[in-house]
Amino acid sequence: MQIITPFAKAAKILLVDDQASSLLLLRELLQDIATLYFATDGNHALALAREHQPELIVLDIEMPGMDGFAVCKALKNDPATRDIAIVFITSHIDIEHEISSLSEGAIDFLRKPLHAATCRIRIKNLLDLGRYSRQVEAEKEWLRVTLNSIGDAVIATDLDGKISFMNPIAERMTGWIARDALHRPIEEVMQLRDAHTLEPHWNPIYFALKEQRVVAMALNCQLVSRTGQLFQVEDSAAPIIDHNGQCLGSIVVFHDVSESMALALKMSHLANHDPLTNLPNRVLLYDRIEQAIKKAEQLHHKSALLLIDLDHFKYVNDSIGHNFGDLLIKQASERLNSICTTGATLARLGGDEFVLVLPELWSIEEVGLFTSQVHSQFQQPFVLEDKKYQMAVSIGVSIYPDDAQTIEMFMRHADVAMFKAKSEGRNRTSFFSDELEQQIIHRHQLELLLRETLTNQQLQVYYQPKLYLETGKLLGAEALARMQNHQGQWVSPMEFIPL
Repeated sequence: MQIITPFAKAAKILLVDDQASSLLLLRELLQDIATLYFATDGNHALALAREHQPELIVLDIEMPGMDGFAVCKALKNDPATRDIAIVFITSHIDIEHEISSLSEGAIDFLRKPLHAATCRIRIKNLLDLGRYSRQVEAEKEWLRVTLNSIGDAVIATDLDGKISFMNPIAERMTGWIARDALHRPIEEVMQLRDAHTLEPHWNPIYFALKEQRVVAMALNCQLVSRTGQLFQVEDSAAPIIDHNGQCLGSIVVFHDVSESMALALKMSHLANHDPLTNLPNRVLLYDRIEQAIKKAEQLHHKSALLLIDLDHFKYVNDSIGHNFGDLLIKQASERLNSICTTGATLARLGGDEFVLVLPELWSIEEVGLFTSQVHSQFQQPFVLEDKKYQMAVSIGVSIYPDDAQTIEMFMRHADVAMFKAKSEGRNRTSFFSDELEQQIIHRHQLELLLRETLTNQQLQVYYQPKLYLETGKLLGAEALARMQNHQGQWVSPMEFIPL
């Protein structure tokens, strides 16, 4: 039997009593505050409870067949109805019945004869209390689902740092199941350490609790899971403050940055290394040279920079193809790398040029010995697809602080020395000197003058007659090119013709 109220009510009440008069009275009292269902025996009551899931059951204790206590016990044993609130109705006033009613799982009891106003108010209050309780449970469930759905790991603790909540991501990363981790100190479950020193690290929740503010996790922080798995983690911890400003505990939110850090390291490596040989490129090389200069200044010793160029590599590269040329460059880098000492930096500038930095040099003789090793590495031919290719290198050497005081001078003077080695026939080492630099500067100035002279058509030609000495007869003429500098002085053909 069902009575539908004029307005749809969220609350449902099941009234169970074997006396029709009691049911009629309860209907008059409650029909305007809830949708009512009626049963006159225990079995019918159990069926209606399973079908309609009322918020409240008003249950008479004394009924033929199955009494109220038996119905209550059956309801509490059924997972589908165990959470329904039960109020007993009894005509007994002794304390034993009150204790029995509450012990069976009832939340309240009403005495017969029913007092209309009191009965209505108490049931209405119980409905309100149940609604508030369901709202709280719904909010807790929404919060639980939300925390379980986010991609970050979340751990909450009490004021002593004991764990009160963990979401599935936190379970996965720590290796702990939430129920096993509850009430344990957070440092036992969330084991942090410094990624570099491997020393145990403080957990930020203690700072958050102490200072009552958001605290970021330290850089290079590593999480060691229960299974020994390692995670690079970052994020922050914060105190949990209620609306009264009272601290209830703390919460730490963190996520795995292992992949992003690995990607960042890879990108950094690619930005600082040559993709073909995996040697430092120009960017990293300049940093290493700067470090070598600083170290030489501190320890009062010398540093050497060797600019190494493969002789005639362009012709070999053009003849065998760029793919094989790349293989040759890789083999050359491996040979050079095999003789590098600890602390030395071998870099590729591009093409067929390598730079070798020797940061700790106590005598010039050490450089001579090392360059001899470099030349010896290229005495054996390179083998590419069963074909042998003989290569040699020209090396220019610059010494700090004898030859240079800056990175740019260091590199330029080594380049000047290397050019000298090539001009003298290649396959040799040349050390920078001031005289050598003056020669290079003079040569460069002559090149500029020659270009300017040719552009302005100022090159002068003189014809010198060729005579037959015995007869004095003219046999022809010899054309002689002559060039003047900006001061009007003649430049010897021996200087500009070779250019």
